[in-house]
Amino acid sequence: WSWEVADCSVPMTFDQYSRCSYRCVYCFSAYQRGKGRAGASYFRSDVKAVDSKRIQRMFLQPDTSQFGPYVRAKMVMQWGGLSDPFDDYEREHGTGLELLHFFRQIEYPICFSTKAVWWTQDPRYQEALRGAKHFNVKVSIITLNEAKAVKVEAGAPSVAERLKAIEWIANAGAGGATLRLRPFIIGVSSPTHSALIHSAADAGATAMSTEFFCMDTGDP
Repeated sequence: WSWEVADCSVPMTFDQYSRCSYRCVYCFSAYQRGKGRAGASYFRSDVKAVDSKRIQRMFLQPDTSQFGPYVRAKMVMQWGGLSDPFDDYEREHGTGLELLHFFRQIEYPICFSTKAVWWTQDPRYQEALRGAKHFNVKVSIITLNEAKAVKVEAGAPSVAERLKAIEWIANAGAGGATLRLRPFIIGVSSPTHSALIHSAADAGATAMSTEFFCMDTGDP
């Protein structure tokens, strides 16, 4: 279940891996996954993948899970809640590719959130996305300043590469590309945010999502 229902009206979120290969300093999922009994496994960088057959069964036989009413209604699912769906773990293991073809086959509506670009140059993933009108890809970019981006989004592709990915997605004949300017960090996103929005639009993005970064220091 997604905690962002009030924000983006998407009740279901999905990740195929137990962690993300990127190490963005603002990542809220790192703080969620790094706590409790699973914390040690997270910080060892242990990676577990979902059982793709079980996931497929949840959509082919909706009554087998608590998500049944939403699956039958074809409520949009957010793919990339606590991990990047096309990160380096996907590049290594490929669990998401099988599910990508499955969701295309059943024409299930999905919004992807990603910083990755390699998959837009991989024929296997190109084939899975091209022409899929029920897929929309949100490409995360928080600043046009490459030097700042490198400092806060360790391991992520360059801003220029991500703008190029938006261009490919926009021309793929799928459900379109969205600029995901999240989180908006004052002093990092600004003062280049206006130019970033225009650059994404020039690349073919037809929508934008944003939210302000909020620092929670927790209990004293």
